[in-house]
Amino acid sequence: MRHKILIAAAIVIVILISATIAAYFFTQTAYFRNLVKNTAERLVSSATGQSFKIGSVEGNFFYNIKLKDVRFEVEKESFVSVDELSVTYSIPSMLNTAVLTSKVIPIDGITLSGARVNLIKYGDGTWNFGKIGSRSAKEKEKDKEKKGPPEWSIIASGLDINDSSLRIDDRESGKVSEYRVDDAELSAKLINITEEMQVDIKNADLEAPSQGLSVKGLKVNAVYTGEKARVSGLEVTLNGAGIKLDAEAGGLRDNPEISYTLSVSGYKFEDVGTFNVESEGKGVFKGPKNIDAEINVKIPESELFGKKPSGTLDKITISGTALDLGEGNVQYELGGLSLTGKGD
Repeated sequence: MRHKILIAAAIVIVILISATIAAYFFTQTAYFRNLVKNTAERLVSSATGQSFKIGSVEGNFFYNIKLKDVRFEVEKESFVSVDELSVTYSIPSMLNTAVLTSKVIPIDGITLSGARVNLIKYGDGTWNFGKIGSRSAKEKEKDKEKKGPPEWSIIASGLDINDSSLRIDDRESGKVSEYRVDDAELSAKLINITEEMQVDIKNADLEAPSQGLSVKGLKVNAVYTGEKARVSGLEVTLNGAGIKLDAEAGGLRDNPEISYTLSVSGYKFEDVGTFNVESEGKGVFKGPKNIDAEINVKIPESELFGKKPSGTLDKITISGTALDLGEGNVQYELGGLSLTGKGD
């Protein structure tokens, strides 16, 4: 009896090994790659109502997949194009009982090379990304209420972006802005896919020649839940100035409540001097002309026109469109200056 059990177990093992080997070789065939390519193109195009094309699909599919020459068009104009998208994962890890129970999809790494994002604002004030999806907004809302967010989460422990760019074409104003991402390292978590998004940028360099902006060494942790957004530990060098920021906004679907702390050191104004500032504040945003806020500003020793001012502006309050400067005390090499006043 024992001998028969061993023989049966051996047969099962041989079958599993053979099936795995056969599956591996099948994934390397042109037929399977074209099947994946055509299926992905059909599903994305059908879901978005736009054109999605993949040049080629490569990889062993058990641990890695590469998509090359990816093109996504909206209204027959380029929206996103990617030279190469590489995703590294582990099928055995994904099939782990603990992972399946927790409904988490672990992704070891994503590399995005040569990505070009083209945002277009049309003359009527609408954006190209607003045209993605064949269903109406009402249908989408009903579908969302019916199904709720997906219960699966995605964790990408490593995401590298290089040689990429963002182009904003505002056809309403006739202005075009371009932003270049030379290199960025980050990780991301999508809890229940859309319920909560967490992004941890470990290092990023961006250039915006048309805006005269140069961003180096960006580090930040950001969380978005639909009701709340938080930015913590932001550190960046902007045009040579050091900037640190912590900010939080709650009640995003109603009247957002915002709080922040900010410091800027070594910001240079051409022909003026070097400016340093520290600020903190909190308030409620009810509309562009209806803001309730209280702000404190501290000016550490700076250098303007060869002089070295420093001082504070305490309890600047904004109510609706009214501005109250509260009390201020600015020290300058030529003497002191006290500020107080109101504006509307």
